[in-house]
Amino acid sequence: DYPVVLDPYAVSDVVEYIAYLGFSALAVQEGRSFYERGKRIGSPLVSIWDDGHDPEGLPLAFDFEGVAKQRVDLVRAGEAVDLVYDSLTAGREGKRSTGHALPAPNPWGPFAINIAMAGGDASRDELVRGLKRGLLVTRFHYTNVVHPKRAIITGMTRDGTFLVEDGEIVGPVRNLRFTQSYLDALTGVDAVSRERKLLRGYFTSLLVTGVSRERRTLKGFLGGSVVPALRIEAFTFTGATEH
Repeated sequence: DYPVVLDPYAVSDVVEYIAYLGFSALAVQEGRSFYERGKRIGSPLVSIWDDGHDPEGLPLAFDFEGVAKQRVDLVRAGEAVDLVYDSLTAGREGKRSTGHALPAPNPWGPFAINIAMAGGDASRDELVRGLKRGLLVTRFHYTNVVHPKRAIITGMTRDGTFLVEDGEIVGPVRNLRFTQSYLDALTGVDAVSRERKLLRGYFTSLLVTGVSRERRTLKGFLGGSVVPALRIEAFTFTGATEH
């Protein structure tokens, strides 16, 4: 386990997996979500929402069923709040869709594709200076679900992983494999950058890739995430590459 600073590219992977595994009404209805309203799933510094009208993101006023998008608070000050719905999942509970349907055919259920995470009061450099001995991670790669209800994910670091000692970057390290509960990672957030970065919805694009030749043209255009950098108290690494 190492303390880490995750750059926004890595944070977007954390946030999108949390939204997919926990905050889709279909995942809850099928009993594979960690969601419980009011459950603490992050530190008080963590607030995450979905808003298709936010001009800081990639606005999309309607979902793929033509329903107007609503802002949905997913996590507020570390506590789980609400879910996203499409017409099918909403109808099962006698509710109205929140405007989060994906293109048909859609076995994945509703999905938050305009995600934002609240910024903090530190600069990225200050996040790094807060590490006595830890790692700066630029990006995650080839991430896959190990345990959906605990949001345990395994994957690799990519495009720059660095050792930090006494608040200074001292050199690069080999890419590392991690196996980590993203819920535990959010609980361990102890600092958040004020700067946020807009990134395309990469994980969302994977959900529709391969549905049909025509649908592949949508890859990379299903929203995005606006996320800060995070400093996390502990992150579990389980191996390293040879090069």
